[in-house]
Amino acid sequence: MEPSEILHRITGIMKKIFENENLVISMDTTNKDVEEWDSLNYTAIISAIEKDFAIKFRMREFLEFKNVGDIVKTVSEKI
Repeated sequence: MEPSEILHRITGIMKKIFENENLVISMDTTNKDVEEWDSLNYTAIISAIEKDFAIKFRMREFLEFKNVGDIVKTVSEKI
């Protein structure tokens, strides 16, 4: 699966979690770019990504993600 496809699916997940259909997500997006992105929503994002892609992140991966691009890269490696 291409990174752009993964990003598209993750964007859909984030739009649903943040209840914002106008949300624009890029590979460089961080928690500082989305006002509602707190630790609780981050956990919900990671959980939804794991479910959607049928993968599991290790705790270390989960804690080291710096932006959406890091998540996309790791998802790409796992699928």
